[in-house]
Amino acid sequence: MFSLLWDLWAKCTGRGRGVLTPDSTLEKLIERYSGETGEVLENYILFIEKRTGMDRNERIGNITNT
Repeated sequence: MFSLLWDLWAKCTGRGRGVLTPDSTLEKLIERYSGETGEVLENYILFIEKRTGMDRNERIGNITNT
């Protein structure tokens, strides 16, 4: 669990090695982690929006205030 949290923190703060930066959106983060496409991906994004109250266009940097 620690590894997952650290990886998410690194991506949200721009310290990760991947393509995500603090300016990336929640939608891009979900696309990257889910590995899904099409309707399945859309349903997953809608689920996350509903459960967290966050918009898909929210910058992931805002999650960690970076």
